[in-house]
Amino acid sequence: MAGVMRRIWDNYKIIGEVTRSTDKKFIVAAAYRDGVPYICVQVFWHNRDADEWYPTKSNISIPLIIPVNDGLRRVRTYKKLTKLMEQASEELQGMPMEDSAHSVWKQVEKYQIIEEEDNEDI
Repeated sequence: MAGVMRRIWDNYKIIGEVTRSTDKKFIVAAAYRDGVPYICVQVFWHNRDADEWYPTKSNISIPLIIPVNDGLRRVRTYKKLTKLMEQASEELQGMPMEDSAHSVWKQVEKYQIIEEEDNEDI
């Protein structure tokens, strides 16, 4: 049974790719939807059996200009995001890989964690 086709992008052009690992890569594209320009970064994985690349759900689409108030005003995001990414890159130069004071944790409820008893006799 064929699914219903829906348009994702009005215009889409792949600009380039960056290898992430032997079976994953980032694809960078320029795109338009509803008159708004985007830079898209999506992770693709390699199916070795079919020797084809497929998109994952991991992606980010950054609008370069966001029309607000019915297009009367435009928010330009590109310069600010570029500056923030440069600042984050600079911060990483001197940042330790691990710091318990700045770790981020997430509560996991899906699985019950069972602590093992200390069995010295085994």
